[in-house]
Amino acid sequence: MDANALQQLLSMRTLLKGDLTGANLAGQDLSGCRLEDCDLGGSTLTGACLKGAHFVRCSLRGARLDGLVATGTDFAGVDFSGVSAVKADFGKSFFQSCDFSNADFSGASLVRADCYECRFAGTNLQNADLSRWSVRATDLTTVVFANNRMEMTYLANSDVSGQRFPGCDLALTLFLGCQMKQADFTGLTLDRTRFVDSQLDGALLAGVSGQYVALMGASLKKADLRDARFEFSDATDAVFCEAQCKGMRFEKSCLVGADCRQSSWVSAVLSYTDCSHAQFDGADFMDADFSHANLHSVSDAKTQWSGARLASARRTDEALARAENWQPAL
Repeated sequence: MDANALQQLLSMRTLLKGDLTGANLAGQDLSGCRLEDCDLGGSTLTGACLKGAHFVRCSLRGARLDGLVATGTDFAGVDFSGVSAVKADFGKSFFQSCDFSNADFSGASLVRADCYECRFAGTNLQNADLSRWSVRATDLTTVVFANNRMEMTYLANSDVSGQRFPGCDLALTLFLGCQMKQADFTGLTLDRTRFVDSQLDGALLAGVSGQYVALMGASLKKADLRDARFEFSDATDAVFCEAQCKGMRFEKSCLVGADCRQSSWVSAVLSYTDCSHAQFDGADFMDADFSHANLHSVSDAKTQWSGARLASARRTDEALARAENWQPAL
């Protein structure tokens, strides 16, 4: 560590290319400071205040950040690998191209924080508050999630394949265009959760419940949705090919244009659901309830309808079908 660099930081609030490895900055007020190309590896910043500070291309590798307050702070190209940031507060901070590999952020606050193209290999986020956390274009497959508050968390074009979310609150969480193959949502409530254009092939959703769930354009090939309960939900243009939906309740919802070929919906409840233009070819709807459902222009070659409640379902409106298929004369 360079003692002169430390003195300059504390007096001038600005430091360029400084060596602060192993420095003890516990409890220091460094709010508004600017550090560029500095090495703070192994330093101690427990309980320090970094509100409104700017860190550019700095290393905090292995630093102790427990209880740190860094709200509204900008981090660009910063190495957080191996840090301990237990119960630290990074609310409303911005992280770009940062490395959080093997970092411990358990119990930390990332409320309204924004992460872009960051690395999260083996990062521990257990019990962290991730409300309104924004993450884009990021691999989150090895992050440890557990008991997180994720209300209105925004995950876009990110990879969470195979992830588990035990004890997490995913109400209003937005998964937009994410890779979520084999993800496990067992035991969760998904009220107003959005999976628009996400890949959920093989995902475990058995027994989950939620209202106003958005699955538009999502792929759920071979997903396990047995006994799931989604009401007032929208799966327009979603793909359910070979999905297991036995006993699923999808009432008062939308399956318009959905691809349900070869899927199983035995004893499912789809009453008052709009299934118009859905592809049901080869699907099994044995004993399913379609009371007052809209089955306009569905394709159902080799579909199993045995025991299904179809008496009050709305069938194809031929006049409407002709209008939909009308083409202007050449």
